[in-house]
Amino acid sequence: MRPRLVSALGLLLTLLASVLITAPSASAAPTVTAFSFPVEGTDVSAFRYSEPSPTPRPVLVMALGLGSTQNRILPEVAPEFVAAGYDVVTFDYRYWGSSAGLPRNLIDIDSQLEDWRAAIAAARSLPGVDGNAVALWGTSLSGGHVLSIGSENIPGVRAIIAQAPHVNGIATVSTIPVPALAQLTAVGTADLAGSAVGAQPTYIPLASEPGTLGLLPQPGALDGYQRVLGADFDNRATARTALQIPFYSPNLVAQAGRAPTFIGTGVADNITPGFAARELANRMGAAGQDYPGGHFDVYPGGAAYPELIRDEVAFLQQHVPTP
Repeated sequence: MRPRLVSALGLLLTLLASVLITAPSASAAPTVTAFSFPVEGTDVSAFRYSEPSPTPRPVLVMALGLGSTQNRILPEVAPEFVAAGYDVVTFDYRYWGSSAGLPRNLIDIDSQLEDWRAAIAAARSLPGVDGNAVALWGTSLSGGHVLSIGSENIPGVRAIIAQAPHVNGIATVSTIPVPALAQLTAVGTADLAGSAVGAQPTYIPLASEPGTLGLLPQPGALDGYQRVLGADFDNRATARTALQIPFYSPNLVAQAGRAPTFIGTGVADNITPGFAARELANRMGAAGQDYPGGHFDVYPGGAAYPELIRDEVAFLQQHVPTP
């Protein structure tokens, strides 16, 4: 019995060793390379996430929303797309994060749209990238930006992903109480007037508790920012930003875009209301749906994220297939 037992154990160990040797290893982390590109004389900071490939890979250009920078959230989200066969380019808008530009923390919609155009051109020119297979990914305010840029039908852009997007200025500010809107308008107007005569910017919080001054004073906004960006995020922006949001409505132009579009919305979103985005999605025949939770649940750790990221990857693979 003893020799048979030893023989059986030896055979079992051999089989286990074979399994361990031949089992596929987990995907390695992508290579992250910093680079920059100029926009109107100002350097914009960017990162490229990539893996070695014998053939050019499609590229996904990504940026975050109101006051968020590429060192938050995107280092966790970008590798999901790299593992699916895409290079990813992220960037910080001018005046934010590691990009140059003064005054700091200025949110100017026209400038940010110009940053998107330059980011697309920079991504298309990278070695090892298929410049005719570009996709755009935006969230919240940048979700509105990619819908706006999509309407321009820039060569090479073949798909648009917008999650929890700002699509209509009136719909977004309708979530803010009227007294808070009046206060934001007064402070924003003073900041804008001061900028015309060279005064220092007036800064207000990006997100605040209800009843206090902030660009986003809705219930849960401050907690959501702290949860997804960290408690140490730079919670300030120029007050003049408040004057732009009500008049920025990408849903007025998005339908002119010819690239396939995905719009994912939070069913309980009280920051950028999902009803406006779903109405636009229906008009455009866009892919996507309502997902569980609110505005901040579309990010890692949120209720919507696991299903949403799977759907976004599947959408890309359908419309911008990898080699």
